[in-house]
Amino acid sequence: MPSNNLTITAIFYEKQQYTITITKNEGGSITGSINLTTLINRKSSSFYVDDIITLNATPSTDYQFDGWYVGGQLFKTDKTISFYMLEMDFSIEARFSKTTSTTTYYKIEVLPTGANGSVSCSVTQAKAGTQITMTATPYLNLTQFEGWYYNGRLLSTNKTYTFTMPANNVTIYAKFK
Repeated sequence: MPSNNLTITAIFYEKQQYTITITKNEGGSITGSINLTTLINRKSSSFYVDDIITLNATPSTDYQFDGWYVGGQLFKTDKTISFYMLEMDFSIEARFSKTTSTTTYYKIEVLPTGANGSVSCSVTQAKAGTQITMTATPYLNLTQFEGWYYNGRLLSTNKTYTFTMPANNVTIYAKFK
């Protein structure tokens, strides 16, 4: 403390508010300090200088998040960003794009052995992991269904059989006697 009298004055000022405008294209939603659902593409909100702004980008199914853009330039690629409110109005854009996925479909062939019955299958091609149902129908009361066979191996003796499609083409035989 100095040996002379001291005058201290506190100066208060009103914090300024500025506006952030968030825009996004289809393919996702934004949560955090400003929320934009998949149905809303643009929203503005005001914040005080030095407020911490947090934004989270969540891509929709079959979409990916490409990044945050300010003035048309890539700002960040992180899905979640936090920053202090600037002393100016500004806009930030979240961009999403459709993912390109190639789905492989495999053929399924279901054949009867001999002329003693008929077969039907729910599909003729499917993705790996799909449930496939097939049905065997004997022609006459004298004909009996023996079973479903794949690569010489008995799968089932039930007339209606469901299996999971593998990642390759398959031929399944219905054996009648």
